[in-house]
Amino acid sequence: MKRGSGFSFHVTVVIAAIAFIYFSTVFVFIDQWFGLWSSPGMLNAVFFTVVAVMCISNYALAIYTDPGQVPSSFVPDVEDPDNIVHEIKRKGGDLRYCQKCSLYKPPRAHHCRICNRCILRMDHHCVWMNNCVGHANYKIFFIFVMYAVVACIYSLVLLAGSITIDSPKDDQQSEGSYRVVYIVSGLILVPLSLALGFFLCWHFYLIMQNKTTIEYQEGVRAMCVAEKGGYVYSHPYDLGAYENLIAVLGPNVLCWLLPSTKHIDSGLRFRTSFDNVPRTPMSSSSHPSMALAFYSYSPCKPSSSTNSSFLSSSSHTKQQSNLLFPLRKKFRQQSRSLCIVSGSGSDESNSQDDEVDNLGVKAALSMLKFYKREISPIMPKSCRYIPTCSEYSMIAYKKYGVVKGTVLTAWRLCRCNPLGNVVPSLALKLLSYLLIGSGQSCEQKTVNDEDSHRMRVFGVLGGAQWQALGQQN
Repeated sequence: MKRGSGFSFHVTVVIAAIAFIYFSTVFVFIDQWFGLWSSPGMLNAVFFTVVAVMCISNYALAIYTDPGQVPSSFVPDVEDPDNIVHEIKRKGGDLRYCQKCSLYKPPRAHHCRICNRCILRMDHHCVWMNNCVGHANYKIFFIFVMYAVVACIYSLVLLAGSITIDSPKDDQQSEGSYRVVYIVSGLILVPLSLALGFFLCWHFYLIMQNKTTIEYQEGVRAMCVAEKGGYVYSHPYDLGAYENLIAVLGPNVLCWLLPSTKHIDSGLRFRTSFDNVPRTPMSSSSHPSMALAFYSYSPCKPSSSTNSSFLSSSSHTKQQSNLLFPLRKKFRQQSRSLCIVSGSGSDESNSQDDEVDNLGVKAALSMLKFYKREISPIMPKSCRYIPTCSEYSMIAYKKYGVVKGTVLTAWRLCRCNPLGNVVPSLALKLLSYLLIGSGQSCEQKTVNDEDSHRMRVFGVLGGAQWQALGQQN
């Protein structure tokens, strides 16, 4: 358990407030209303004591339970067929990477500036707990807030009831001391009950949506962007109300009010609404991660055209564009469209998607396989930058097609060069492996020595792309 000191000024204030409310409720409010040693008084005192014990114990567990941090050995596996959805950066399209921790970020993980580490399924950093609320302690935190709300409302009811009862046992001195207790308790309980009640309702809403506070804020921005484009935003981790509830509180209903966390997994992978979508091999409509991340291009067709297949909210269309257009128009960037994956579709659209040759997907996966086989064994363990080239290639394919995307990826691989002259040779070998060894056959032409070398490496069309890039630079 990697945590700093649990106590802080805010934690001390919370403990003092809990102790004061418990003392005033049991020894003042209950005693003044029922009499502490009467049957109703003992029953109320026992019930409130149980609630207070559950509240303070869950509070202590929430403080000292590690919310979960990203292991140093974590590297996202984009080839895992069981983990088909990967979060990418809003800019650049790479997989999320923390520069401060030098680690890849799993889905739903975020870096906490106060804890100075990446927290799994981070919700927020709570100063009143001196700890982050994350994957491993979110249920404990929610139960603590629930018991705190019950205790505050129950104590407030006892306070109001004891005020209306005139007790003949009180003398003038005790009435003066009790008056101070009543005033201070009222000033604490009224705003605390309102604030914690709202906080409990808010987090219950987040649980029913399977969101965190950070994801809610990001979802609001994504919803605005989607509405401007005429699309509908859908939270990928929303599994339905009941599934969302058991994902946080656990499958056993009897343990919902207890700080049991046996149902919590590693926090590196989460179920999504795409898990139940039927998948067929190399179909962009049935492969959520690829459909959400980038288009699929097929540049070496007999018609010399690229096919961009995606699913939109209004229609299912296949857009075609000539590959020579980017060469003649200085690689004009193709317009982007928001890809929304649907679990069902017409047979006609599915048949069209099945005909699409997802060469961009194949090339991206081939690049990652090549990295793991050729580059990873000679890389120092501390270097975690070059793996992003495989993810960078995906966004490059999305924007420019496979040929230029591969060229740009190789250039990035050569630029981030911690291995001297080893990486450039591997980059050339990689391009040859992708564009020539992957089954593409292109007619060779008679050119000068320098261009001939480019043609052998990139293929005829790839060489033309490389020349155009050189002229631009």
